[in-house]
Amino acid sequence: QNKPIDLEKDPRTHLIPENYLPGNSTLVVSEVNKCNSNIVLIFCFFLKALKQQIATLQEDVKKRETKWSATHTRLRDQIEALTKENTQLREEIKIMERFHTKILYCFKRSSHGMQRFPDLREFIWSSTACIKLQQKQSSELVGTLFFIF
Repeated sequence: QNKPIDLEKDPRTHLIPENYLPGNSTLVVSEVNKCNSNIVLIFCFFLKALKQQIATLQEDVKKRETKWSATHTRLRDQIEALTKENTQLREEIKIMERFHTKILYCFKRSSHGMQRFPDLREFIWSSTACIKLQQKQSSELVGTLFFIF
């Protein structure tokens, strides 16, 4: 049973660091049996180190997941707040547009209001002129299209 063993081919020896290998690459069975206890110790050492690395990695993953979750929640809350603010601003725009239309209508109909607010009269006049110009241009465009056909 004292067969020489080639350490390069023996699957048990890949765990042994270089400083544990003897000078030559072959050992007899009795020497391998002596090394088995060293192999077990080395294996236990590597196993313990791997378990420690796994625990560290799991802690890192847990921390990252916690940060990701907090960031996700914060961003979701920001999106909800911005959506709500956007809706409110759109409602304000609609109210302002209605108010603007009513003011234009009232001051257009009332000469008394125009006398009290000359700046508004100029504003209304320019707005009315702009609207009339747009209406005139669109009617001319329709007229030319009608004339072409």
